[in-house]
Amino acid sequence: MAITYLKKSPKTSSTDDNKTTGIVQDLLKDIETTKEQGCIDLTKKFDKYDGEIIVSKDKIEKIKKTLDQKTKDDIQFSFERVRKFAEAQLKNYGQDFEVELSDGLYAGQKLVPVNTAGCYIPGGRYAHIASAVMSVTTAKVAGVKNIIACSPPKEGVGAHPTIVYTADLCGADVILNLGGVPAIAAMTNGLFKNPPADIIVGPGNQFVAEAKRILYGKVGIDLFAGPTEIGIIADAKADPEIVAVLIEYLTTAFTLEPGDLIPTGTPEGSAVTTQNWLKPGDKVKVEIEGLGYIENNIIQEPNNTQKS
Repeated sequence: MAITYLKKSPKTSSTDDNKTTGIVQDLLKDIETTKEQGCIDLTKKFDKYDGEIIVSKDKIEKIKKTLDQKTKDDIQFSFERVRKFAEAQLKNYGQDFEVELSDGLYAGQKLVPVNTAGCYIPGGRYAHIASAVMSVTTAKVAGVKNIIACSPPKEGVGAHPTIVYTADLCGADVILNLGGVPAIAAMTNGLFKNPPADIIVGPGNQFVAEAKRILYGKVGIDLFAGPTEIGIIADAKADPEIVAVLIEYLTTAFTLEPGDLIPTGTPEGSAVTTQNWLKPGDKVKVEIEGLGYIENNIIQEPNNTQKS
C-alpha cells in the first residue's frame, strides 16, 4: 500500500544550511580570538543582556528564597526521580570487570567519568528545566568533577531563575548566562576561568546544533539533533486548552515551524468545527502560569480520508 504523507518537509537530512554554517563559523572564529569579551559582546547583541556572566552565589541564594514553593516542589520531584534512576544505573549497569582470556592475558573494562561536562540548557522562549535535570544530575551521579551549565539570558534578568535554581540543585559547579554559539564556544574553549569541556550535552536551536557539529572532535558531543516535530490527533472531546499548550510548549523551543493539529471525525462532529473549539487557521492564545501568553497557528484542515 502506498504511503500518503500528511506533511512532508522540503528539507532532508542531507540538505546543507550554508547560511547557518557561515554565521556559526564566523562567530566561532571571532570568539577564538576575542574569548570572554567576545562572548560578552555577542550576548549583549543577541540577548540584550549586559549583566554578570557567571551567576553569583548571592543570586542563587536570592532565587532560592524568592522562587515559589510549588515550582521548587515540582523541580525537587523531577530531580529525585532522575537521580534515583541514575544511581541505579551506576550500580547495576556497565560494571567494571577484568577477565583472564588466556594465561597472563587480561582484558577488562573500567568506566571513568570525564573531568568536565558542559550542559546546555535551552531557555530562549521557555524555562526547560528537564534539560537541566537530565544532563546535570546524571553527570553529577557519574562522578564528573566539573559541571558547567549554560543557559540563554534575558534582558535585565540573566538566565531564567527556574533554570538557575534547577541547575544548582542538580549539582552544577558553574552556571553561565550564555546561550547559543557563545555558550558552546565558551564551554569548548574553557573560557571564564573554567576548564575546557570534555563533552557538551543538551538540545538547542539550529545554531547550537551547528556549533556542536563544527566543534565535534575538539570536544565530544551527545548527538547532532534536528528540530523537534510533533503532531497531535484530536477528536471533538479534546480539551482545546490542553491541545494548544501541547502544540506550543512542546514545539516552540527548538523548531522554526508551528505544530500541527489533525482533527478526526466527520466535519460536523470534528473538533475544529465544534462550538468554542479551534478552526483551521485559527490563532490560538493560551495563558500558562509563570510563562505569560503563548500563541501559534493551527494549520491542518479537517480530513476524513483514511491515511496509511
